[in-house]
Amino acid sequence: MRDAAVQQDGRAGGPWSRLVRVLTSPGKAMAEVAEDPAVLAPYLTWMLVSTAVMLLVFLLKREEFVAAAIRQLEDRFAAMGVPEEQLEVAKASVPANLMVGALAGGLISPWLGGLYYALVMLLFGSFTGQAGKFKQYLSVAGYAAMPVVVGSVLRVPLMMAATSQEAALQAGYHLGGLVPGASGALAGFLMTFDLFGIWSLILVVLGYAAIHRMPPARAAWVGVFFFVVRALGAAGSMALSTSLMGLGG
Repeated sequence: MRDAAVQQDGRAGGPWSRLVRVLTSPGKAMAEVAEDPAVLAPYLTWMLVSTAVMLLVFLLKREEFVAAAIRQLEDRFAAMGVPEEQLEVAKASVPANLMVGALAGGLISPWLGGLYYALVMLLFGSFTGQAGKFKQYLSVAGYAAMPVVVGSVLRVPLMMAATSQEAALQAGYHLGGLVPGASGALAGFLMTFDLFGIWSLILVVLGYAAIHRMPPARAAWVGVFFFVVRALGAAGSMALSTSLMGLGG
């Protein structure tokens, strides 16, 4: 009955069509997700696109990324006084390690990210005494990631301009691009203001509101929470990375 009602206005109501409609009609699409949650469609799409993008960039920039990683390795090992023989062994494994990193980032990150968002939303729902089903939250997290999926494709030109795999992963349409000299915690914080990441959080709010049958304004705090945690995590991670690089140099 529900699918027939959805199709009366000329649109298909299946889980695959929602991949597009969550971008064009987010409120209605998230209401459908709350009623009829699907997991395979969003996560398979997220996983395949992310993996394809990472592999494409890595294969096209392989020599440059490997050279940058080896330079960092040489600097770190020199500071640690590691014997030349061990350095050569480590250098030989760099290409394979970068390839594994690219694959793991595309295949595993979507599921880890989805589980994180779903578990936190389930926890919030439990606190209010109105918890939905775990599958609902997992589905919301998956469909809410569609802007990130689109963004990963649009990031390819920026990633191709990077000189290392680490820099490619940090490339994006965020405020960090407006402050090229930023580093450490500031760089991580600025990266949080990412166009597609914020769009994704808005969809999370709409999905949470749909599950709990409340106005989106009342669920806005969920998006704020995720944004603050993301900002603190990014700032802390970049600060630690900069500190370790300084020690290594």
